Amino acid sequence: MNKLQLIISMIVLAVLLTACNVTVQNPQQQQPNTISVSGTAQLKAAPDESTVMLNVETNGTTPREAQDKNSAAMSAAIAALRRAGVAEDQIQTTNYQLIPNTYWDYKNQQQITSGYKTMHTLQLKTKDLSRVGDLIQTAVDAGATGVESVSFSLSKANERDVKDSALRSATQDARQKAAALADGLDVRLGKVSSVSINEYNIMPYYRADAGMMASKAEAAPAPPIAPQDVDVSANVQVVFEIA
Repeated sequence: MNKLQLIISMIVLAVLLTACNVTVQNPQQQQPNTISVSGTAQLKAAPDESTVMLNVETNGTTPREAQDKNSAAMSAAIAALRRAGVAEDQIQTTNYQLIPNTYWDYKNQQQITSGYKTMHTLQLKTKDLSRVGDLIQTAVDAGATGVESVSFSLSKANERDVKDSALRSATQDARQKAAALADGLDVRLGKVSSVSINEYNIMPYYRADAGMMASKAEAAPAPPIAPQDVDVSANVQVVFEIA
């Protein structure tokens, strides 16, 4: 290689070295240490709403007979409830069935139809909890043949207040647990890194038993229906940084 070629090679190498930038990246910052805790709350709340499931069951030799009997009994029950002060929007049908009454004839090895059954279920809602028993008796006296269930729950407005209270209690429980952990570890709690609601439940008090059947006997007292508290629970997950 002559002198001119050597000079040209050195110039090209210098240009290439100048075009290359060497970058040194800082190592990624270490993630902060954290304490993760679960906070729970179990509360009881007084209900302000009741739902009663009433039914009328009738039988007939023909579908029309079973249906007509049912319509007459249910119409009478609804009319009686309306006279007792129940508003139209507090009553609604939740189920209606017209089915054959059948049994298996083992002698002739065939299914026999022995009439027809109509079942009509009515939902009654009221905020006057002191009148639940009286309203049941009114419906039964007028034509209802059964009471499927009675439940006590919270109205939407009351549910919001109770939910807020349960969540506050759950987050306070989480903070207390985190503080105890930090004290045991001899560290100091920092800011909240994240929080999430794991679970929130409202369990209405629900009854469904044979003792719920009201009597049609003359001058029979209304069934004593006592409101029961509603169970409310909340569970939250909170992550605290360690300062």
